[in-house]
Amino acid sequence: MKKIISVCLWAVLVVSVSAQDNGRAAELAQRVETKLGSSEAMENVRFLRFDFDVFVDGNPVYTARHLWDRWTGRYREEGQAYRDGELLEGEDKAEALDQARYNYLNDTYWLLMPWKLHDPGVNLSAFSQETEDGHSYDVLHLTFGAAVGDTPGDQHWIFVNPETGALERTGYFLERFEKNPPVLGEATLWNWSNWTELNGLLFARTREVVRTTHDPFETARSEFSLIAILPDVDDAVFTSFDVPMPNK
Repeated sequence: MKKIISVCLWAVLVVSVSAQDNGRAAELAQRVETKLGSSEAMENVRFLRFDFDVFVDGNPVYTARHLWDRWTGRYREEGQAYRDGELLEGEDKAEALDQARYNYLNDTYWLLMPWKLHDPGVNLSAFSQETEDGHSYDVLHLTFGAAVGDTPGDQHWIFVNPETGALERTGYFLERFEKNPPVLGEATLWNWSNWTELNGLLFARTREVVRTTHDPFETARSEFSLIAILPDVDDAVFTSFDVPMPNK
């Protein structure tokens, strides 16, 4: 297995809320944080260890193992890539795994999205209540400034149960869909489930596609098969492949 060690930095949190919906959007963002755990609790997490797997039609298409020292930016990633359910080898494998930086950005955002609502350059607005599959939701809409990340044209929606404050599904419209303007009705929707609590923080281990218009993978499912908050790790795990990554 090709292993990748990379260093990335965690952004300082600031508030950037769309003026037209400032009050309602801020209220919804706070409700999400209150339900899933405070940003202060997340800031106290130093060593975050997680495994991320993606399946399409029940077949694995991607798997990655992550270890992140969020206080120093040290990062280690190990991964495997598949095509048509077959494990890639040789040059195909090397090309796929060279996307380590993208994997870091994508996988950590997918895990930690509820705690990144106030990142620099994030604009929040609130939708009136939306109904999906017979269920009503309060909806928080995320857009990004032009200099944010590699794909600032992406947009996200968070669906909040109005009675419990629970985050039950999310939607995204990616800039690569090349549609203008992005609309919620054409967003890819994912249900979030299989919640687990660690250090006062709630994480959804399972995400499943429930609707897609532009994505080719109508049966996609992602799993965080491991999520662990570690009190300490051996420093050498970030510098030597001979030191195994902790598994819990």
